[in-house]
Amino acid sequence: MENKFVHPKSPPDSAKFSKAAAEKAPTKKRKTTKGAVPNPSPDDAQFDDEGEQEKTPRPLRSVHPPAIHHQTMALSSHGLETRARSDPSGLPRSLAAMRTKLLQFSRGRGILGENGLDSIQDETAARALHPDMAAIYEDKEFCCSACRDELGLTPSPEDVVYILESAGDCLSVGRSEAAWNHEVHFPLLCLALRNRSKGAFQRLINVTSCSSASVIPDYRIRFTPDQKIDFCVYLDPHHDPNDTKISSTVDTIRASLPALSINPTDDLSLLSNPIAIPIETKRPGEGLDTANLQVAAFLTAHLTLLQRLVDTGASVPVQDEDKPPSVDDLGFLPGLIVQGNTWNFIAASRQYSRTVIWAETSLGSTGDMFGIYQIVASLQLLRQWINTTYWPWLRRVTQRAATAIQLRDDPAG
Repeated sequence: MENKFVHPKSPPDSAKFSKAAAEKAPTKKRKTTKGAVPNPSPDDAQFDDEGEQEKTPRPLRSVHPPAIHHQTMALSSHGLETRARSDPSGLPRSLAAMRTKLLQFSRGRGILGENGLDSIQDETAARALHPDMAAIYEDKEFCCSACRDELGLTPSPEDVVYILESAGDCLSVGRSEAAWNHEVHFPLLCLALRNRSKGAFQRLINVTSCSSASVIPDYRIRFTPDQKIDFCVYLDPHHDPNDTKISSTVDTIRASLPALSINPTDDLSLLSNPIAIPIETKRPGEGLDTANLQVAAFLTAHLTLLQRLVDTGASVPVQDEDKPPSVDDLGFLPGLIVQGNTWNFIAASRQYSRTVIWAETSLGSTGDMFGIYQIVASLQLLRQWINTTYWPWLRRVTQRAATAIQLRDDPAG
C-alpha cells in the first residue's frame, strides 16, 4: 500500500514587529551631505518599508513604495531593469529553452509521469477522488509522459488533493502568510523536492526556510533596500556524489568572503550551502510588487557574488582548449514568487554591468489539481537545471577560486 504524504512541519517564521513596539521605537534620521544622494546601509532602517526589514511582515508605514525602489535602483551603472518575457528574441538562449519547457507544462503536456495515474482504476474512481482528477484522467495520454519521470517522482493523487484542500482552507478563511507557508507553500516544495525516504537531508539539492536571511551589504547595489526571502532551494556540497572534496573547497573560498558565506546572505544555516533559487511568498492579493523587489534584489546580489568568484579564479590557467568560466555561461538565475495560490517564475541575466529581470511567468495554481501537478513538474525541472547546469558551473568556479587563493597564500606550493 502506497505511503500517504505526511504534512511536513514548516520552520518557524521570523519574528514580527509588534505595533506597540513600533510606535515606541524612536525615529531614526538619515544624515546626508547637502546635495548628496543617500546610499542605503544595513542600519538605514527607515529607507525601506519598516515591515519589510523582516521576513515579509505587513509594512507599518510606507516610506518608499517598491515601484520607486525599482526606479532608483535602475539609476546605478550597475543597476537593474525589468523586461517582459513575451519577446523570446531578447532572451538568453538557455532561458528561452527553459521558457519553452515551462510553457509545455502550462498546457498540461507531460505534467505527470508515465504511471502517474496507475492508482486510479477508471474515470469513476477519478471523479470520486475529485472532479479535477476526472478531467486529468480523461486526457491522461496527453498529461502523462515517460520523459516526465526523468525529472523526479510524480506525487500521488491523494497527496495532490491534500495540497488542494489545504489551499482551499487558507483562502476561504483568509489565513495569514505564515499559515499559507505552513499549510501550503512549504509542504508543496517538499512534495516536489524532498522525497519522504531515509536520508531526506542527505542529498545534494534540498529546500529550506530562510526567512531571517539578509543580503550582505557588500553585494547590494546602490539604492537597494535590505530585503529578505522566505525559502530557498540550496545545495549541500557534502552530498555531491561526484566530488567528495568540494565541501572543503567551498570552505576555503568562504573563508575569504564577507560574513564567511558562500552566498550573498549572512544566514548562519546557509554559510556553506550555496543557494540556487530564492523564493518569496505573500498572501493572496498582497505585496506582489514588494515580492518582485525582494527577489530582484537578491538575484542582483547573487550575480555580484558569482562575478566575484569568477574574478578570484581568473588568474588560474585553463587546460587545452577550455575557456575560463563566465557568469554569462549560466544564461540566467531563477527565482520564484508565490502569492497565495499563484506560483510565478522570474529570472535574472547579465547585460554588461547591468542586471536584467525578466518578468514573471505563471507556473500554475494550487487552486486546482491541474495547477499543482504543473508546479511540481516545474520545480523538478528547475532542480534538473541546478543539477546539470548551475552546480557543475559553480563547482568549477569554486575550484578555480580556491586554487588561486592557495597559490596566493603559498606561491611555492
